[in-house]
Amino acid sequence: MPKANVTFEKLGITISVPAGTRLIEISEKVGASITYGCRE
Repeated sequence: MPKANVTFEKLGITISVPAGTRLIEISEKVGASITYGCRE
C-alpha cells in the first residue's frame, strides 16, 4: 500500500501514514489543535 508523509510544522512532527488516510484522523492522533468546519 502506498504511504504518504504528513508534516505538522508547528509541532515539529512528520508522520508516515497509508495514502488516503483522513487528515482529521491524523491530526487527532498527534494532538494537533486544528479546527474543522465539519467532521465528514
